[in-house]
Amino acid sequence: MKAIILAAGKGMRMRPLTIKTPKFLLKVGGKPIADYIFEALPDEVTDVVVVIKYLGDKIKKHLGNRYYGRRIRYVSGSSRGTAYSLLAAKKLILKNERFFIIHGDELPGKSKMRQCLDYEFSWLCRYVTDPSQSGVALVSPRGRILKVVEKPDRYLSNLAVSGVMLVNTTLFKYKPMRHKNGEYFLTSMMSQFVKEHAVYTVVDKPDIFFNSPADIDRF
Repeated sequence: MKAIILAAGKGMRMRPLTIKTPKFLLKVGGKPIADYIFEALPDEVTDVVVVIKYLGDKIKKHLGNRYYGRRIRYVSGSSRGTAYSLLAAKKLILKNERFFIIHGDELPGKSKMRQCLDYEFSWLCRYVTDPSQSGVALVSPRGRILKVVEKPDRYLSNLAVSGVMLVNTTLFKYKPMRHKNGEYFLTSMMSQFVKEHAVYTVVDKPDIFFNSPADIDRF
């Protein structure tokens, strides 16, 4: 099984910490974010594709060709947003293959990553105090995601989607939509995916996010 890690971004909101260090390698509690992600991967994940761009050589130097016992391959990402960075890795995924997508600034729990595999498709979610700054999930009583609303202007739910999802290659058929800031976000593809596939929530620890250097101090 494969995991695609999206680590191409500049991490502008984390400046000045990301001027010389990619966000993926920032230390949280004395350990790089990358290590938390690799430690959380289920044993079924044997191959990892890392999408890099900004300071990508530093990521290559840190991970090498094998990391935590898993084979590592790299592809060059896009400055157009997470959707196009994901599409850069499409060539390394087999038809109908199921795989994880993980944003490179996530700190997922190992048991919750394992729980994601209980479903054919799943999306790690977290309860947040300010849902207006997140994509929020509207779910059925059994936990199936019915709809995702990006940064709602009125309260709909405080269950926010994270950057960890389990999907298959049918995701690639959905065209990403351009955000008002000019970027193409993966969430726009996932919003279409959940309409046609049974994607279930797995709820992780609340309020785990990194939007500013001060957030790192919380850990």
